[in-house]
Amino acid sequence: MIRKVKKDYLPSFLGIENFIYGGWFDSWCKPMGDTKLTDCQRQLDAREWYKNQPKESQKGSESRNEKHKIFKGKDGYNYCETCKKRSSGDASLWNKPEEYWRLEEIQIRCLEYEEYEVEKVTPLRKNQKVTDEALLEKFNKLKGKYIVVSKLKIILGKSHEYPEGFIKVNEPSGDSKMTTVISSTYLKRLSRITAKVWHQKRAFGENEELLVKFTEGPEDYVPQTRKSKAEFASTLLQAKEALDKQRERLFDGWGNGPDVSREEELLDRLEELLDGAEPVVEVK
Repeated sequence: MIRKVKKDYLPSFLGIENFIYGGWFDSWCKPMGDTKLTDCQRQLDAREWYKNQPKESQKGSESRNEKHKIFKGKDGYNYCETCKKRSSGDASLWNKPEEYWRLEEIQIRCLEYEEYEVEKVTPLRKNQKVTDEALLEKFNKLKGKYIVVSKLKIILGKSHEYPEGFIKVNEPSGDSKMTTVISSTYLKRLSRITAKVWHQKRAFGENEELLVKFTEGPEDYVPQTRKSKAEFASTLLQAKEALDKQRERLFDGWGNGPDVSREEELLDRLEELLDGAEPVVEVK
């Protein structure tokens, strides 16, 4: 059965008439009537700064707490007249379009220069206590100079920002086989960040105090693939086994003569290099 419908009913039902003749279609081409922003971001930042200053520092800076004059432009956007007037002496802004002073544009520029405090950042990885930025900042202050290890423990120890300590510092004794003052895992992180290989070198001071020096480069850091890590791990294991056999030969009486101390020094250096390479072979 075919029902008869009233003329023009179907187009009206589907909304075609409203689509063609309705006013809402034209509204797409109209400028925004209102914007959400009603305050200038520069004013908000200045007020926040002023509020956090001690009273003696607030004197003479009252202008930072003044409310900016906002006006609505013909295009429906809100503009900051205060910022525009204060910047009138800057020749680099003379050719900027009027839209440069929209509240939205000012907010974008302010947020671009905003920087989160590194000390308040928590690494995403649970096994990391310090961020890459904090680690690099700290070691940039330490690199290139010999530091007494006992003092390094204080530098990298507990503080207001790091109640549990920044990172652990090892202080091996003279007869200890431990050779790394700082875990090589941290040096590997620094190498990834800077694209240069980081090293730590032990030494003794005038009074036999233990010293350490951190250096960056000059060789480039090349990330290893899973396959190359496995191959390197196998080679490292063989080298360590050979090192242990050489030590046994040296200390079991086979090594004697004037070159014993020199040979022992070379073995210590080799052990230091092998220990420093261990973090590189972590296969994940």
